[in-house]
Amino acid sequence: MLWGLKQRLGGFPRSSGCLWLHGASLGECNALLQLYPALATLGRPIVLTTQKAEIVAELRRRAPSKIRVALAPAPFKMIARHWLRQVQPQMLILYEGEIWPAWLQVLQAQGVPVALVSARMSDQAWTRYGLQHKYWRAQLQGISAIWAQSANHAHRWAHFYSGPIAIGGDWKLWHKTMALPQSAGNVDLVAISVHRADWKLMGEGLLKHAEMGGKTVVIPRHPSDAPWFAQKIRRAQQKSVPWPQVEAGAISLVHQFGQVGAVLKEANIAVMGGSFGGGGIHDFWEPLFAGVPVISGLQQGHHSEVLRALQAAGAVGVVDDLANMRIGNHGRDVWLENWFPWEKRYEIPRILQEYLQPVQQSVPEFVRWVGERIRA
Repeated sequence: MLWGLKQRLGGFPRSSGCLWLHGASLGECNALLQLYPALATLGRPIVLTTQKAEIVAELRRRAPSKIRVALAPAPFKMIARHWLRQVQPQMLILYEGEIWPAWLQVLQAQGVPVALVSARMSDQAWTRYGLQHKYWRAQLQGISAIWAQSANHAHRWAHFYSGPIAIGGDWKLWHKTMALPQSAGNVDLVAISVHRADWKLMGEGLLKHAEMGGKTVVIPRHPSDAPWFAQKIRRAQQKSVPWPQVEAGAISLVHQFGQVGAVLKEANIAVMGGSFGGGGIHDFWEPLFAGVPVISGLQQGHHSEVLRALQAAGAVGVVDDLANMRIGNHGRDVWLENWFPWEKRYEIPRILQEYLQPVQQSVPEFVRWVGERIRA
C-alpha cells in the first residue's frame, strides 16, 4: 500500500489543467462518474479522488479509461499545496457535503474555483456547523457556488454561505434509466448497505423471512463485515451461502463491492440499510430505478420529506421493526409480499419522473457554468 501512502501525501503524476472531482463513498463517486460524458465535452482531463483504497480499486474497474482515479490527498495545507503543484486543477467539484477546509483555503489562495454539487446538510452536520458558525462561515467562502438537492438543504447552506446557491435535485439520478419489472425475480428480498447497527431491528425479520422459505440476500455496507453477519446467521441456527448462490430458506451474503446492480436484477423488494440503526438510509434511488420497491426503517435523515412523498405514492413502505412487519405510523401487521402488489410497481416510473426533472435541467446548466469559469 505504499502507492496509497504516497498519494495521500500529495504524490501524483502531473496532470495540467484537469477537473478534479471528489466523492466520499462509492455511491457519490458513481454519481460523479455519471457526469463524465457531459464534463468531457469541455475537453479537460478528469481526476476522480476518494479516501478509501477499496473504493479506488472498484472505481478503476468501472471508470472510463480517460478518468484518472486516485486516493485523495490528506486534508493538510502543506500536502494540499504539493498536490496542487502536481495536478494543477482548473476546478474542484465536491459532492454532497465532503468539505475539507485545508483544501478550500489552498485553492482559494491560488484562485482555483470550487463547486459543491448535489449538496445536502444532514441534521448532524446542521448541528455541528451551528456550534462553529463563525468558523464554517469563513471556510465556506472558498466555495464558488453550491447546487443543493432541495429547498430545505439550500436554506441550511445559506446560513453559513453567502455565495450563489441553486436548487438542482439529487444528482445521483442523472442518467438514470427507469426499468419496469417484467416478472417475479429469483430473490424475494434483498437488504442493501446493511450496517452492524441495523441488525437489531432488521436481522430478526430477515431470519424470519428466510425461515419461512424466502430467498434472501444481504449486502453489507462494508464487505469486511460479511463474516460478522455470517456468524449472526449461524448463531440463529440458520444457513448462509455466498452470493451469487441463492437458496430458499438461506441467506445469501455478498462479500465484495459492486454487486448491488446484479442483485437488483433478480430482486422483488429491497430493504434499505442505514435506516434501521446505521444513522440514516442509504441510496434508495438505485432499487427504485431498477423497478424494485423499497422498505425503509425510521432513520431517514435528510431524505424523510422525499420518502414521505414516495410512501404516499406507493413506491416506498416504512417499517419500524422488520421482525414484526409493522408499518410506521399505521401500526398494523402485513406480509412483505402484500405491500407492493405488481400493479403498484408499474406506477414507479411515473412517480420518479417528478424527481428527474430538476436534475435534467440543472446538470446541463452546471456544465455550462464550469465551461465559463475554466475559460475565464
